[in-house]
Amino acid sequence: MNLMSFKDLLAFADWACLRPMSELEFEKAARGMASAVYGEYAWGTTDFTEAVTIVDGGTDYETVSEAGDGLCRIPKTGGYPVAGGPLRCGFAATPYTSRVESGAGCFGCFDMSGNVNEFTVPVMTTAPFSYLVNGDGQLDVNGNADVAGWPSVTADMMIKGGPGITTAEQRLSARNVNNGSYTLNTRDAITGGRLVRSDPFCPSELAQKSYPDA
Repeated sequence: MNLMSFKDLLAFADWACLRPMSELEFEKAARGMASAVYGEYAWGTTDFTEAVTIVDGGTDYETVSEAGDGLCRIPKTGGYPVAGGPLRCGFAATPYTSRVESGAGCFGCFDMSGNVNEFTVPVMTTAPFSYLVNGDGQLDVNGNADVAGWPSVTADMMIKGGPGITTAEQRLSARNVNNGSYTLNTRDAITGGRLVRSDPFCPSELAQKSYPDA
């Protein structure tokens, strides 16, 4: 989904009992446990086919007429709308496509390269580990997230996944640092994101947080 600010994303995360994703979690969701490939995209190779011509736009079957490995949606010049804007998540996948053909990450997450810029929490966050707490299903009186320690300044915003107008910005390792063009409230035609949930019984997370029953 596009036209979401970082603040919108955090509000949805809190309401849905999820949390923001870190830039390292973003890369692991795409790469899995495999070794990095120089210049790779989310599907694990350097293959790239631009998705341009929409077929069945706005339907459950929306796809494109282009075919090839690493189908990826990017704007031509600047932000969307360009030929219809971002496509439905998983537009390139069918029951018969491979990971590379469908543009999927290692664990089956689609469109982690291209489609929309995705807000994540950078390595150099101002509040390390505090964002690992899940939302509680409730928002403040203004409809914003109210989880203590969650990102609250622009320094805690990192853009991953593209979809800049050059293919380099869709590369998995690209770190599109906030350069002042985005604030916590900026709703842009090419910005969105995805969310995750912490498992409170995961040993690696228990080591970073304190639980009364741990």
